[in-house]
Amino acid sequence: MTLFQIVQDEVASYLEATGLNATELGKRAMRNPNFVHKVQRGENVTVQSLERLRDYMRHHAPAATDGATA
Repeated sequence: MTLFQIVQDEVASYLEATGLNATELGKRAMRNPNFVHKVQRGENVTVQSLERLRDYMRHHAPAATDGATA
């Protein structure tokens, strides 16, 4: 699996976990509403940009839940 494919999978999981759409993630992470769409379509982006997106997702991970209720 290539770095690009790994990031595509991470993006899909992140979007599902957070409920964000690709446009909003692109705006927040890259200040580019089209960036995540480019990744999803497999368009050419730099490794540095992929790492920046991954860093954003790592630092803004959805809160883990343990199933407990208050």
